[in-house]
Amino acid sequence: MSVMEQHILQNKLESVAKHMFPFEAENLHEGIALVKVLSAVLESVGFAPRIIDEMDLLKQESFEKAKQEIIRQLTRAAVQGASITAEQNKVYSPTEVARMMGVSHTTISKYIAAGRFQGVERPEPGKHVEITGKTILEYPNGETKAVYQIALEFKERMRRAEEEEQESEIEFIEKKIQAYQERYGSIEDLEKELYSGTTLSNTSAALDLDVWKYLHDRRFVLLG
Repeated sequence: MSVMEQHILQNKLESVAKHMFPFEAENLHEGIALVKVLSAVLESVGFAPRIIDEMDLLKQESFEKAKQEIIRQLTRAAVQGASITAEQNKVYSPTEVARMMGVSHTTISKYIAAGRFQGVERPEPGKHVEITGKTILEYPNGETKAVYQIALEFKERMRRAEEEEQESEIEFIEKKIQAYQERYGSIEDLEKELYSGTTLSNTSAALDLDVWKYLHDRRFVLLG
């Protein structure tokens, strides 16, 4: 599934969610129940939405955040479903398989020679080995796993690493913004001071304002 297709899917889910469980007093308990049910369904298939405490869902801001998290995870589930089909039909080189498994090319060559990749034979000199996504690998400990599963696990590790890096960046941004707020108040307050010429160090304050605005925009991008 392409990035554009993912965006289209997420937009459709957001549109459906807006009508299915809006934050309305007369339907609030039903909306909260639906959030909890969808969260449980996602958890049952291997996804773990970060849903906040039920009492907090009574606040509109918290409710909307929980709803966005459900939509994000539903999109991920749909993308993974498409990814499984795509990875099953893929053909990998030994180098690609080695990278996904975190082992050396030599290890993969030994596995091929030992017949651990079912149906994959040692090639003649000068010929390339092709390993399909549906090929079953038997590990030395007897465990078996399809190559497409190895590929999906590798992608998930990469996604988590990227997500953790993103969370670290958000945490850094929040701390910087808090420091600016403690020093200047709000962005609007700092702008007024700069325009009025009352700040002690206009050059430093102007630079802080530029960085602050950038951090504000960056946070918006990261949080979606």
